[in-house]
Amino acid sequence: MEDFVQRCHGESRQARASRAEPDEDCYEEGMRVPVSVLNGCGDSFIAADEKREKAREKQHYALALLDRLFKHLPAQMTIGLLYDIGCQLERSCCKWKFMDNSILSRIAFAVAVFHAYGHQWPCQIVYHPRKREGFGLFLKPLIPSLRVSGFNQRLFILDTQICHLDSKSLQGFGHWLHQCWIHCQTKKNGALDSLHDLQVDEHMLRVEWKAQVDHQTKPAPRQSRNKVVEVITTVLALEKTLEAQEASIRELKMQLHVKTADSLRRHRAALGTEDKVNLEKMKKDVYLMVCLNALAVKTRIRNRLRQCKFELERLERSYRATINGALTI
Repeated sequence: MEDFVQRCHGESRQARASRAEPDEDCYEEGMRVPVSVLNGCGDSFIAADEKREKAREKQHYALALLDRLFKHLPAQMTIGLLYDIGCQLERSCCKWKFMDNSILSRIAFAVAVFHAYGHQWPCQIVYHPRKREGFGLFLKPLIPSLRVSGFNQRLFILDTQICHLDSKSLQGFGHWLHQCWIHCQTKKNGALDSLHDLQVDEHMLRVEWKAQVDHQTKPAPRQSRNKVVEVITTVLALEKTLEAQEASIRELKMQLHVKTADSLRRHRAALGTEDKVNLEKMKKDVYLMVCLNALAVKTRIRNRLRQCKFELERLERSYRATINGALTI
């Protein structure tokens, strides 16, 4: 596995050397946080043995364990991977192609202990286990004394803890699982009660949370020689768009004004007056009301006569066709 990792690093270094570095911050393929955040996390990592300077070194141990694990799992099973530098491990798997996409798509990466390394804030938003579906709650505070212990002491304590938990879990695993289930249900019911008291829709909260994550994990701006040109070009383009929209609004207002004025002119012509004062007086004029009603009846009669005329013409044509046919026989 170590040789495989070294070969992948060598091939990717050659491909990366042929590409120019982008001026703007961006997302790497398959990642949910920008490059600047991942670089910030990687720069702040100091390995546990105090000898490594980069978090991606010695990753073949974790990759070997994952390769061994997936050989014993069904092809449809998805696992949640808790790792102190889970963000860097996922980045390496996507960037260096350590795993096939069929296996990588079945892994949900999360960071187990955020106080162990200096993770950036967007990384904490995306990789926090309680902010990812499927990880549930953490019941144990881990081992606080290991934060300041040396390398050999850390290995000894971890080995002792693993042996103790291994022997203990065989006898009390059922009781432990039952307690975890009760604790999880208590937390869930409490959260649902709080959500019900707030009278806020859950779907709206999920939408707002997604918008917050998208805003806080967007790529950060970078310095560039062409920054001024880009900003000025954007401002000029927006000004042209605004001018075009204002011209369109003026044209639409003019069309609406013309149509309204024509309609008003026709209605005033039908009433026979142009004076606004006379219009106010004529609102309750009985004679005018009778005239308008008569005009409506006249219009309906005219339309009806026109329809009857068309019907009579069709009947006459049919009659003439019948007569002509009889004379021909």
